[in-house]
Amino acid sequence: STGIFECNICHLTEFALLMSAKNLSLAAMPDMVPAAYECAAPAAPEGIPFALDAETQVTFTDAPALADPAAPADTPLACQRLVARTFTVVTFFGTPAGGVRTQLLPIRDSSAPVFAQPPAPVTVACEYDKQGLVDLAPALAALRSQAPALLDCSPHPALNVSLPEGLTFACGMSFNATYTLTDMCGNSRAVAALVSIAPQPVAVAAITGGTVGGLAAAALAAVGALVAYRNRVAIAAWRRARQQRRSKAQIPAGEAKDDLEMKPVDEAAQAAAAAAAAAAAAKQQQEKKKKQRKPAKPPAIKPLQAQLARVAQAAAQAARSTPEASA
Repeated sequence: STGIFECNICHLTEFALLMSAKNLSLAAMPDMVPAAYECAAPAAPEGIPFALDAETQVTFTDAPALADPAAPADTPLACQRLVARTFTVVTFFGTPAGGVRTQLLPIRDSSAPVFAQPPAPVTVACEYDKQGLVDLAPALAALRSQAPALLDCSPHPALNVSLPEGLTFACGMSFNATYTLTDMCGNSRAVAALVSIAPQPVAVAAITGGTVGGLAAAALAAVGALVAYRNRVAIAAWRRARQQRRSKAQIPAGEAKDDLEMKPVDEAAQAAAAAAAAAAAAKQQQEKKKKQRKPAKPPAIKPLQAQLARVAQAAAQAARSTPEASA
């Protein structure tokens, strides 16, 4: 037993000498890293005050994040926090004296979120809203539905889609919408996305050989489109006027509800009436052309016979008067 004890003392002496020679103490590490890390702490230990070798390892564990006393009040932990990281030196002989050290790592989020890929262009159909203006709801829905993937160290950055202000939208035009990304730490980034509104569809009827039926069909399509457009404009103007009256509290208390509701316009009936009028006009034009192609009537026979009788009578009178004049 004496030999074993002496041998253990020998090993302990060698261990102490080895630790002293390698100086594996972590006492030289600062209590806090001076420069803050962005988004997250490094995955590998940094700032070890000695060179590692095959017989020396340094392990670490991170405690839950702590509030940074230097941060403003109510600052989320995701934006500014402290992580307590405990380092431990591990050798063949164990952990030497001074081989355990806890260090504070400041973490910040000062980077704006980014798109994993740029937003794709969007094309929407030309539609009108209840006010008779170009309906932008399909464009906004298409932009939101294709929201690209986001990259940010804060969870769930907010995505907002906006359209340019002060612009009169019309069918067939293109403009840039704006995606704005904002994370919970106040970092934001704006990216443009191209939006195109398709041209106004025009219904063109087939005109075969310039026939009256083809012209009437084309006129019907044109009149129907014009009537629909004028109805939309009229309804939009009426609704704006009604809203102004309501906002100024000028509607009498006993006014009937029917007076405030505009009767729906029967666009199909108006288009049918316009088509009937166009067909009647075409029919009148045809009858007029037929009348113009009729042959002229021959001169009346009775007036011509009377004229010849008068000429013969005058000649006879001249003949009778001639001998008397010679005698």
